[in-house]
Parts: sequence; structure tokens; C-alpha cells
Amino acid sequence: MADAALGPHRRTPSELQAVLQTQRDGAAFLEYRDGEGGHRIVVLDAAAERLSVGRLDACEIALPWDDEVSRGHALLERVGGAWTVEDRGSSNGTSVNASRINGPTVLRDGDVIRIGRTTFVFHGAGEDELRRTTPAIDRVAPAITDSQRKVLVELCRPALGTGGGAASNREIAAALFVSVETVKTHMRALFDAFAVGDVPQYHKRTELVRRALETGLVTVHDLER
Repeated sequence: MADAALGPHRRTPSELQAVLQTQRDGAAFLEYRDGEGGHRIVVLDAAAERLSVGRLDACEIALPWDDEVSRGHALLERVGGAWTVEDRGSSNGTSVNASRINGPTVLRDGDVIRIGRTTFVFHGAGEDELRRTTPAIDRVAPAITDSQRKVLVELCRPALGTGGGAASNREIAAALFVSVETVKTHMRALFDAFAVGDVPQYHKRTELVRRALETGLVTVHDLER
């Protein structure tokens, strides 16, 4: 599974919660998948201002499973408060947002770095940038009503707060002081708006949560309202 794309839209609810928690901590970080398809997060803190990336175990970010990665492939470096990535003369090069780089390149929140067959997503350390989740690359937020959005926020509240997945219809109804039937009506409309009709019934609610968070239609800011 070394060549599995990270794709933000592919995160599981628990992986997304890990990203949100790391964002709250305030430091820049990378996320990627290892050779077994596991989700990994590397925090880029001020204590380690240079990190090598390569196939050697001695590299700070070692990718021994990826045979398209050179032994010392790339270097991440903190320069003047920003993080940069530089290819170190690797055989297959390094790309940022699908463009091959030729020198040190400043990274911005949401940039996608490709090293060998491994894909990284860079998350910047700005407060405003990090109090959200990176939107899905291939998904656009649908237009919904204010009432539907209130239901959607309550549906996502457990995932945003405790990583608990999706709220029940009764929990949503109690929070909004409406009937369960009203919630069900809005939920059906939301399933249609987010095109989850083909998803198995038992998985629709968690899939709706994931899509709502990944499009940025619901964010951690909503917990403060």
C-alpha cells in the first residue's frame, strides 16, 4: 500500500479527529500514510528545524518501504518562521502540488508534497489556518439551508469535540428544540445534498460527517457558537 494516496477525502473519522487535535496544538505538521497504509502525523516544531526525508532509517522521516525514494531524498527546513522543502538530488525528484521543484520551496497550508510514491499534506501553524480541516481536493460544499446546516453542525459535534462519530436524531432534536421527525426530514435532504445515496445505510451518517468536515462546511469554529 506504499502508493496509496493520502487524499484528505480518504481520512477515517478517527484520523480526521487526530488531525483536528494536532491543529489545536498550534504547530505546523505533516500527515502521510506509511507502507502499511497507516495514518501518520509528524509535528514540525521549533526544536527540530531541519528534517531529512529518505529511504535510510537514519532520516528523521524514513520511508524504507518506498523504492522510488532515494536514500537522502529531500530536506525540510524552517527558514525565517516558514517551512521549506528542497530536493537533495534524488533520482525521481520532489513535487509540490504536482509541480517538480528545483530549489527550496516555501510550504503553505494545504500544500501536497510528493516524494517517491508517498504523498504528504502540509499543515501550516497559523491560528486562523489551523482551526479548520483541509478541504477535500475533489469535493465542493453543496448549498444547504440554514436549518439544514444547524442539523449538520449538531450531527458533527461529537466528531469535532470528542471524536465520537455522529450524533443521533434524538440528540440533534434535543439540542435544537425540534421534533425527531423534523430532524429526519433535514437528514434526508442532507443525504441528497452530499450525494451519499449509494453509501450503505449503516454508514451514511458517519460518511455525511466526514464530507461535511472535509468540505469545510462545518469546522471547529462551530463548537464556539
